[in-house]
Amino acid sequence: MSIGTIKRRISELPSSPGVYIMRGKEGEVLYVGKARDLKKRVSSYIGGKDKRYQVRALLSHTTEIERIVTHSEKEAVLLEYNLIQKYKPRYNISYRDDKSYTKIRLTMQHPFPAIYITRKTPPDGSLYFGPYVSAEGARKTVEMIRKLFGIRNCSDRIFSHRTRPCIQYEIKRCHAPCTGLIGREEYKRYVDDAILFLNGNANGLLKNLEEEMGRLSKEMRYEEAARRRDTIRWIKETLSPQAVSHTKRDNRDYIGVWKHEAGISVAILESRGGLLIGCKRFDVRPGASPAESLLEEFLISYYLKTSGPMPDTIVLSKKTPFLTGLSEALREGNRSIKFLTSPRGIDRVRLEMAAENAREGARRALNIREAPAELAKVLGLKTRPRLIAASDISNIGGEHAVGAVVVFASGEPKKELYRRFLIKGVFQPDDYKMMEEVLERYLTSNGLPDLLIIDGGKGHLAVARRIVEKLGLDLGLAAIAKDGEGDKVYIPNRKDPVVFKRGSPAYLLLQRIRNEAHRFAISY
Repeated sequence: MSIGTIKRRISELPSSPGVYIMRGKEGEVLYVGKARDLKKRVSSYIGGKDKRYQVRALLSHTTEIERIVTHSEKEAVLLEYNLIQKYKPRYNISYRDDKSYTKIRLTMQHPFPAIYITRKTPPDGSLYFGPYVSAEGARKTVEMIRKLFGIRNCSDRIFSHRTRPCIQYEIKRCHAPCTGLIGREEYKRYVDDAILFLNGNANGLLKNLEEEMGRLSKEMRYEEAARRRDTIRWIKETLSPQAVSHTKRDNRDYIGVWKHEAGISVAILESRGGLLIGCKRFDVRPGASPAESLLEEFLISYYLKTSGPMPDTIVLSKKTPFLTGLSEALREGNRSIKFLTSPRGIDRVRLEMAAENAREGARRALNIREAPAELAKVLGLKTRPRLIAASDISNIGGEHAVGAVVVFASGEPKKELYRRFLIKGVFQPDDYKMMEEVLERYLTSNGLPDLLIIDGGKGHLAVARRIVEKLGLDLGLAAIAKDGEGDKVYIPNRKDPVVFKRGSPAYLLLQRIRNEAHRFAISY
């Protein structure tokens, strides 16, 4: 990927926590990274400070940069881990050993459950909480659980052989169920409280701790107050809801929707086995359908066409009349899916994340839709260009010369319309004559674009204009040339380059199409 393309991608990124995914020309995942600020992190790749061979090689093979927005850096860390385990990218080093994050385990299969720290999650009937980015934080959380609720942490073997309470009972860390000092029902109430606490429903407890910290401070018992302060910090940092991992191990899709003037943007966050593994974005336009049925029609089409693993549950923000029809349509297609509306807890957090990613998708879609109007205005075109073609030449010292034409429709690549041409009539390095041959061959054998972009300056534009006039065609022309201060765009009958607002949708679209033509030409 060229530096110009990376700059364009950066302009589209939000300054939010999240994960970025670099893909190669076949769509393969080359690298997965996390960031507290996506725009700032990806910008660092063009700063020139990192001279490592791996970074240069990564950039040379990257053709697309995707992003998934998260609510926090912690969620970005966990999502990065999940994606690396799924794709095993060649340029990622960390996490390759498949080391799992720390989790908290409650052995619910035992009459008197115990609590442990673990990195493995076998399906043995236990409840697992996490994962936790900080192992130290998880250990302190378990200690706090034992202090607050008296949950045992001894092995089942030791539990079954004890005849008298151990030191943990003496220091009030355990209710000693091993010796019958507490009944099963009463112990279960403590376990239930611990589960609520581990699920993040700790507001009441935090309030009590804060009040106690204030009381101890007023009584000048500062050391004890400091311990309460640290406890509160551990709880807030460690037990905040994790949107990336779910205690339930089923498969769920979270449907985020963002309405805009031209339709809706949909983001589907995919959770498989309780782990968030990716996000798909779609721009849905109404066509002849009423606006209120857009989401219904999209979901029916999407899930009936999906050939891979289906979710057990689809999570949406609210119950709507179309859910009944959607359920029936999926059942007819032998695809039974449950629907969860007005979710709470972790499902609500994930749904909010999906909505945020839908909003990002809507912003990009609107930028693409705004570009044609701006292009028509700045380039002096008669109509908004829907079909835009771009041409570039690639050769090595005049030999092995190839011409390439790429086509974008409504701001997106139309790869079935891409064309390559082996240069047949030029045998020395002459860029103008090569372009003349390619354009004449292309324009006489393919559908006409509304706008033709040439990679080059005024001379290349003059060649393109001569060919268009020779063939008696009516289409828009523009040339985009690299310059030390940024790209310059030239149009016929104007001496100076036209002025685009730097970073505007139209300017970025021109750069994107020109860069795609260059990539397509040199990849022959």
